[in-house]
Amino acid sequence: MKKTILKRFITLLSCIFIFSLIISPVNATGSDRISLHSSVTGTDIYFYGKPWNHAMIYPEDMSIKPNVIIIYLHGDGNNGKEIEDLVILANIHHPLRYHREDILPQPDDTIFICPQTHSDGEFLTKLDELEAMISAISESSPDAKIILAGHESGATAAYQIASEGNKNIDGYVFISSNKPKKAKDLEFLANALVVYGAEDNNNHRAIFKNLFWEHDIADSTYTTECSFIEELSNNAYFVGPWNPYNAPRIFLEDFFWEWLNNLNNT
Repeated sequence: MKKTILKRFITLLSCIFIFSLIISPVNATGSDRISLHSSVTGTDIYFYGKPWNHAMIYPEDMSIKPNVIIIYLHGDGNNGKEIEDLVILANIHHPLRYHREDILPQPDDTIFICPQTHSDGEFLTKLDELEAMISAISESSPDAKIILAGHESGATAAYQIASEGNKNIDGYVFISSNKPKKAKDLEFLANALVVYGAEDNNNHRAIFKNLFWEHDIADSTYTTECSFIEELSNNAYFVGPWNPYNAPRIFLEDFFWEWLNNLNNT
């Protein structure tokens, strides 16, 4: 009897410890402004199915109501199973790293939510969980603009969600991505930003030509550093002086924030 009670007591303590790890802020990169949270703006976010570790980048003054929420999906090779693995995201070309290095020009009314998968390409294989996460975030901040951004395989998942349509997403950012085989055409998708590095192959960019009204983005005119905004659909295309790996540097460019501001005015 005593052994049974002791065993139950130890089990209870273990559960409490694990639960505290999940809901308590975790300093992921040495900055108090980057933590693991179970809520956004005071409202719980529930990750349906298998949950993902996630970090949130928010202004120092958390009382400010967010007008923009950017959900950022990382690419292959950045996955992890433990909370400590969020450090991976702080050492690659990722918003967490840019924030840690104090080079991310993030407005006070904008926050980033950065989930981390358990395996490569997991976002694309768990689209239902991803859609549920997006819905929960939208419900927590119904007045905020929600941007779904992704890099490489994360962008491929974002592309798939865009192809099916999602009423909660106000804009998309596709960074150095492939087109999913089963994705529907995104002809003239509104509010889309396509980002590549200068070292990307022209044919790789051609898959997004149906996002634009007049321009083939694989045209040689746009293969060097440049940008344009197509006013009819608020679409934009940017080639930076990068390679596919560090193309997320778009978040450090004035052009990205100009595009975002233009989207807010549509």
